[in-house]
Amino acid sequence: MYRSKFFYPCLLVLLWFVMMYIVNPFGNFPINDDWQYARPVWYLINKGYYFSPDAYSPIIISQVFLGSLFCLPGGFSFDALRISTMVLSLTGVLIFYLLLLKSTRNQKLSFLGALLLVANPFYCSLSISFMTDVPFVAFSIVSAYFFFCAIESDKQLHIILATVFAIVATLIRQFGIVIPIAFGLVSIIRNRPKFIKCWKYLLPAIITGIILESGFLWLKYIGSELKPYYGVSIIDFIKRPGNLFANAQTRGSLLLLYSGFFLLPLLLYTTWSIWFRTSKRQKIGIFVFVLIFIPGLVIWCQQFPCRNILTTYGIGPRTLKGMMELVYPNPDFPHAILLLLQIIAFIGAILLLINFGKIIIDIIHSCYHREYTKTTMQQMFTVFFFIGYAALMFVPDNFFDRYFLIFIVLSAILILSGMPENVKIRQPFYIISCIITIAMGIFSAAITHDYMAWNRTRWQGIDYLTKDLKVSPHKMDGGYEFNGWAIGVSNQASIDKGK
Repeated sequence: MYRSKFFYPCLLVLLWFVMMYIVNPFGNFPINDDWQYARPVWYLINKGYYFSPDAYSPIIISQVFLGSLFCLPGGFSFDALRISTMVLSLTGVLIFYLLLLKSTRNQKLSFLGALLLVANPFYCSLSISFMTDVPFVAFSIVSAYFFFCAIESDKQLHIILATVFAIVATLIRQFGIVIPIAFGLVSIIRNRPKFIKCWKYLLPAIITGIILESGFLWLKYIGSELKPYYGVSIIDFIKRPGNLFANAQTRGSLLLLYSGFFLLPLLLYTTWSIWFRTSKRQKIGIFVFVLIFIPGLVIWCQQFPCRNILTTYGIGPRTLKGMMELVYPNPDFPHAILLLLQIIAFIGAILLLINFGKIIIDIIHSCYHREYTKTTMQQMFTVFFFIGYAALMFVPDNFFDRYFLIFIVLSAILILSGMPENVKIRQPFYIISCIITIAMGIFSAAITHDYMAWNRTRWQGIDYLTKDLKVSPHKMDGGYEFNGWAIGVSNQASIDKGK
């Protein structure tokens, strides 16, 4: 039955607000690395100029200015910065639903896909911070949506809007440059222009690249030059092919395991559908494709979850001195449950590979026969985005599990892109899938609530020491966030006083 176009988006909004209510996201303190990204906002609001003395990898320019807008009414606060991320979080969910609906034309499957994003513990926990993950994913989704529209209609307005949002995403994380490049490659393949005219289809990527490079030069000019990866250049990483291969094997396997685990309810539908629409020869090809990845999955399945945001201890990094030695690995976490989660992740990764194999076969068939449907072009765009971003992610040594969030989103787009609009959905199984997903969302909200409560309590103790007992920030170890944020503010106050 076809429901009102507002029914499923309203359900998504309702669940998102319920989860945020459970989390209780407020508290004027930094979380994880977001104190570094908040520093330029603090300078803009309190000093009137952009300055960033900290060393980090993402460019964050557009996120800083957006966060500053939310701080204007009441002055700088981490609560205001969290609200800016939460607004983007909800926007990303709704546009993601529309994007999936554009891919599959099936309301129920699009709702389940968007529901899996809402319920994802990465998305939930990062939505209440000023980290770059959710803002980047949200703007990437909006850009991808308009690029999908451009593939369908060839309207210049859609290309312009998609390029604008790609620029915003790229000025949060520079790896976003792959979004307009992916669209340019798809346009070249479809239109097959002469080499000299290829620039016309790469224009969105060229404009994004120019603005990105201008952002780097501007930061350098104002004394806030970005020095990612501790000053080591991408070229230095590329010169070590052994490391690249090892990173690709490790992170590629974990990428499949994480995406398969969190998309399993959706994969059960898509895999069942494509298996009966696949010829015997295609099944053999898919089997060989899956077989290539199995050794890596078996080896790295034992490292699931790989820590940072999602751990056997809960959600979020515990950044007090001694926590790593006392808590990780947590011997109290039931080994049987951990093994069950790893088995589920392995099964999900296999199902995901089956879907990927079918999509690759379809794309190759379309290219060979030059039959470029809108669905094929959208699939190619998503594959180029996926591969391009993955290739960049495999290069640096630094790596965290939260980087998988964008791949979970892209995987959902891919596996739904080939689904027919009238695919048969068994109501009892669909309801069970939604209930399990909602339960995961409530669980994600609950463990995020505990993480916030832990941080809130820690900062209450810090405030008591620094404000009531007048203990100098330089004479205590309040943990990673306090040492990075409060001591930096204290040093700036001393400089201002000296002036």
